[in-house]
Amino acid sequence: MIDYGYKWSTEQYNQAVLAANTSGQPDWLARRLELDARVAYRLGREFPSLRIVLLYEASDRIEKQRLWYSWTWAAKHLVRGLFGLKGPKTDPLMELVRREYGKVLSEVELDEFLKD
Repeated sequence: MIDYGYKWSTEQYNQAVLAANTSGQPDWLARRLELDARVAYRLGREFPSLRIVLLYEASDRIEKQRLWYSWTWAAKHLVRGLFGLKGPKTDPLMELVRREYGKVLSEVELDEFLKD
């Protein structure tokens, strides 16, 4: 069981994400505010601040690679569709997310952090 103190309610989380995206902040800051909200919602308000900084860095690496992964996946999907080939059942972008955040979070924390 993960215990980093009080976890935000769904309503608190949704309000924080909405505020982050409608406050006119630069994109990088809005992403960090969203990440802070997700940590508070999924892991708890007392999650170590040093590890939050490491999550920011992981998020930045994901963002830098996101477009490349999306285009690569779409191109491969198109080619497979044209030739009737079956592709992998996993999303390469989600694999990237799990790999980068997994450098900071334990397996249990990662599952909790990424669940819907």
